[in-house]
Amino acid sequence: GGSIQAALNSGLVVDFTGSGINAITTQLTCSQNINFKCSDDSSITGYDGLGILFSGSTITLEGINVVGFYDGTEENKTNFATGFIRIATGTTVNLIKVVGGIATNCRTVIRAGAATSDTTTDVTIIINRVIIDSNKIDGCPMAYHFRCRYIDVKITNNTCLNAISSSNGLTPYQFYLDGLGFDDPTYKLIGNLVFSGNYANTIVNRTTTGDSSPGNAYECHFLKASGEKITITDNIVIDCTGVTSDCESFYTKARYVIISDNVIIDGGSNEGAINIKGNASDAAGTNTSPFGEYSIISGNHIVFTRDSY
Repeated sequence: GGSIQAALNSGLVVDFTGSGINAITTQLTCSQNINFKCSDDSSITGYDGLGILFSGSTITLEGINVVGFYDGTEENKTNFATGFIRIATGTTVNLIKVVGGIATNCRTVIRAGAATSDTTTDVTIIINRVIIDSNKIDGCPMAYHFRCRYIDVKITNNTCLNAISSSNGLTPYQFYLDGLGFDDPTYKLIGNLVFSGNYANTIVNRTTTGDSSPGNAYECHFLKASGEKITITDNIVIDCTGVTSDCESFYTKARYVIISDNVIIDGGSNEGAINIKGNASDAAGTNTSPFGEYSIISGNHIVFTRDSY
């Protein structure tokens, strides 16, 4: 932990190649840029707590292997404060780039939102650009949890396995700013999100271990997103279930939505595989969906094999 804190203080590029296991056992802080890279299986290991509280301007993780920021159990990864990196309230981040890395058994890899709840937003956090490409996450139920303001997001060519928990709103990829009025101009500040070429197998919200058929009433999704425009294409989802409530592979609240050419197998329960929300342009009141201008849903292959669906 001490050597990693020194690296964070420097703000320089840190190459973990050949370093073996690098343990974080207490919360570190960073007000500089994070620029970590690695080209072998050296790792950063964690504990049931926060690794790095970040208040700088750029995060770049290339080939980083992160392990074990969770409480040690399969179904109870519910400690909101646990994760590798959390963006501090009031921070504006110019770029978050995560490429070619592996995260294993981490409740959260990067979190931008309230520290004490998975459902509370923090509009004082602004992320200008996010790139998440060619990573593998295994056992990370809330891997990328952004309940803040974000401008441009691209999530491409990633693999997600065994996202299993009893969290309220289990979603490995969540870019979602809820709690706003339907005509709030902030929606125009959370611009475009592209989610393409990603693969998921086993996203399950439950309270008991075992196969994915026993579930509970907590929602779960592969992607939960809101904003101005969302494009979801060429993804594969297998087994996304919580059995009794709000379990769809893709859940959106946006002005413009395109969902096309995805393969979804057992990718929802009770309500469907794809959920799109948006108000009519003449809506009135304080509904928390933005105006829905148009949605294009085409070429998706959706198959359900279980009786519970």
